[in-house]
This record gives sequence, structure tokens and C-alpha cells, in this order.
Amino acid sequence: MEETKPIWQSRTLWGVVVMVIAAVVDNFGYKIDGGEQVDLIDFITMAITAGAGLVAAYGRIVATKKIQ
Repeated sequence: MEETKPIWQSRTLWGVVVMVIAAVVDNFGYKIDGGEQVDLIDFITMAITAGAGLVAAYGRIVATKKIQ
């Protein structure tokens, strides 16, 4: 593996986060099955990507210097 990426782009990281959340909410009587966990991971990664795009667009809008 030669390529790198930021940790927040790791589907493995988000999978672990969702797994921990699923285990915690299971103790409160809520069930998140495997299919829902996959959907939740997909939603989180999509939301982060969209959020990063919005932040980049906002940064360009409020920028005070031109791009050369």
C-alpha cells in the first residue's frame, strides 16, 4: 500500500464507529442489523464528502485573494 488518505476517509474507521454505536444502543433495547450498519457507514462517508465540498466552496467564496 503506497497511497495514503486522511483517517476520516477510512471506511474501516467509520465501520468501527458504527459497530461501537450499534453495541451501545443495543444495551438500550434498539437493534441495528448488519444491513442498517452498512447503510449508516455509506451515509456517514457521503455526508463527510459533501460537507468537505461545501467547506471548500465556502472557502473560495470568502477568499480575499485571486487564484493565479
